[in-house]
Amino acid sequence: MTEEPVKFCAGCHDSNQFEKKNVHKPLEKDGCVACHEPHGSPWPGLLRIESDELCGSCHENNTKLTEKHEGMGGKLTNCTSCHDPHSSDEDHLLYSVQHAPVAE
Repeated sequence: MTEEPVKFCAGCHDSNQFEKKNVHKPLEKDGCVACHEPHGSPWPGLLRIESDELCGSCHENNTKLTEKHEGMGGKLTNCTSCHDPHSSDEDHLLYSVQHAPVAE
């Protein structure tokens, strides 16, 4: 592969999802292969490992993170239900449409 990974992937995938105001640091640093296995994977989206485990490999499930996510019962799961794993125009990579209590 002679092209930068994000440019290569954008040959088929819409690059707008990678170019919003706040870009996920691993994507910015290492491109798509930071989280995705381009040649095949047993997980959806060709992820390198299961989604929650992948997020947890960089984001420790510590007290500070748990306090920011009230109502999650002390265990953070389904991160991508609120956070865009690629880029977002919102702080903390949140999706632009949010439900209460996040939207409040």
